[in-house]
Amino acid sequence: MNKKSLIIFAGMLMLLITSCSKEFLNYKPYGEPSTVNFWKTESDATLAANGLYSFFTADEVISRGFFWYICASDDMIVGRDKTQAVNMKNFVDAGSNAYTTQNWPDMYQIVARANAILINVPKMNISQTTKDLVMGQAYFFRAWAY
Repeated sequence: MNKKSLIIFAGMLMLLITSCSKEFLNYKPYGEPSTVNFWKTESDATLAANGLYSFFTADEVISRGFFWYICASDDMIVGRDKTQAVNMKNFVDAGSNAYTTQNWPDMYQIVARANAILINVPKMNISQTTKDLVMGQAYFFRAWAY
């Protein structure tokens, strides 16, 4: 029994001594970009600015969903009986209007992405030309989304 306990103790001691090394505890993140491994290169800044354009394929942002808000002005007249459009005209939007439910969540994502660019790009060690280009796009999209 004493020999068996000594072997178990020696095994546990070896496991404790060799189990954690500094390389094991400090790892480089792999996979999708995160704030830890992004915002390093000009390519990262350009990719972030390009991401702002992805919303221009959504109907809610640039097409029908966005233009339903014009019903609330005299620039657009709804020529048929559409309850949701009439509600927009009368400034009634309870948040369940199918025409506009996705508009503001998408707009706030644009604002959040633009803000991330405006916070991180000035700190990057990249050319001033790229900084100006990317920051200009971020300022435009943020203002447009508001």
